[in-house]
Amino acid sequence: MKTVAVVFGGPSPEHDVSIMSARSIFEALQSSGIRTIPVYWASNLEFASPEDSLRCLSPKGTGGKFIALPPWEQTMAVLQGLKKTVQVAFPVLHGPFGEDGRIQGLLDCLGIPYVGSGVLASALAMDKLLTKQILEQAGVLTAPFIGFTTHDWANAEDGLRTQIVSLGWPLFVKPSRSGSSIGISKVSDPDRLDKAIDNAFQYDSRIVVEKAIVGRELEVGILDGPQARTSVVGEIEAFGEFYDFASKYQDGRAKLRCPARINEEVANRISDIAMAVFKILDCRGLARVDFFWETATNRLYVNEVNTMPGFTPYSMYPLLWRASDIPYQDLVQHLLDTALSRY
Repeated sequence: MKTVAVVFGGPSPEHDVSIMSARSIFEALQSSGIRTIPVYWASNLEFASPEDSLRCLSPKGTGGKFIALPPWEQTMAVLQGLKKTVQVAFPVLHGPFGEDGRIQGLLDCLGIPYVGSGVLASALAMDKLLTKQILEQAGVLTAPFIGFTTHDWANAEDGLRTQIVSLGWPLFVKPSRSGSSIGISKVSDPDRLDKAIDNAFQYDSRIVVEKAIVGRELEVGILDGPQARTSVVGEIEAFGEFYDFASKYQDGRAKLRCPARINEEVANRISDIAMAVFKILDCRGLARVDFFWETATNRLYVNEVNTMPGFTPYSMYPLLWRASDIPYQDLVQHLLDTALSRY
């Protein structure tokens, strides 16, 4: 019987989101009788022992308040122990360090098969600016945008401001390499622009400003295997101005409609575009591709590509597959089998 390492936590703003996802995956594996080793990656970049990691998965565990971390010399011992005891890893890490290729590179160096995309696809999909530039070159429609760094803003603010205004209002201001809507602001007029840019720069040295598309927010899951396939299409019905962090994880006011109430033609186009994006970025294992459907023009804009989406039973990705007749436990098992088959 295979042994699975569930790697979670990580030094990113999505640390606690990762713990919620890992708790669900851990419980699903345990209930399936699969030997599972939890591996907590702390915000200070150290890995905790499996015994200490287990404490973080309790309902009261926060991943940092009471866990005893090993010193650096023990961190490598933890990693070497993984190499000897596990057959596959499930790195359920979101955001920087977990979804951007860094943990994937470490697992590659250790020779441990893992769920999800490799280094290149993870890094590309995590970077919103690079993703938009690559998709634009491939002829995939994304919202009109500009991207710039803190250095650019300090040295050419007037020119960049002119370009931003030319996009038209309202706008979204986003850190280029962040997830879970952290650091994102919707801006409806010039008076709020500087605050939104300052907020985004708190999370990344490079940001994206893009035109807000007026339409419906649709999402589709991709599941890799001998033949990759797409799920039914779901829809986000946000309560506030947009689907922000609070809507996703705190107040629960956003509605996830699955399947979405759309016609077959739109659903098929979303499926085709999502699969093309998956291949363009060289993704593996799984992904969730987010769209805006501009109903006035019937245009579909790719918003983001998530290579390790949220994984609680109530997260959109598992819900999409449950609506596609793949229960949560079967979904987790399929991902592990696919990861092993790659190696």
